Amino acid sequence: MIRVDQVHVHDGTSVALLAGGRTVVRLHDREDAEEVFNGDGTLAHGAVSSWTLLGDVLTFEYNRRAAEALGFPRVHELRLALGPQDVSRVRDTLLEILNGTCCRVETPDGIVTA
Repeated sequence: MIRVDQVHVHDGTSVALLAGGRTVVRLHDREDAEEVFNGDGTLAHGAVSSWTLLGDVLTFEYNRRAAEALGFPRVHELRLALGPQDVSRVRDTLLEILNGTCCRVETPDGIVTA
């Protein structure tokens, strides 16, 4: 499981998760579907089928085509080694970007199921 130790959030419309200063995954909000980028800049539209944030473990489930294009496993688990404020920022930004995507979120900020 990759350990994410840094996060960059831009205007609540984009979030980049980094490990050792390198981007692991970046998500960007688009009107029609989210954009997901891997660390090499490869792009997949509407890639996330569902996601969970349970404590400090963030899991994305990608559709098969997107997982292959991005070079990610279909079930992509990341451990968030971040402070509580950064975990809250990730949570809030993902809820905005992936609005309408199946999710389960359990953090100190509360529980969300969609």
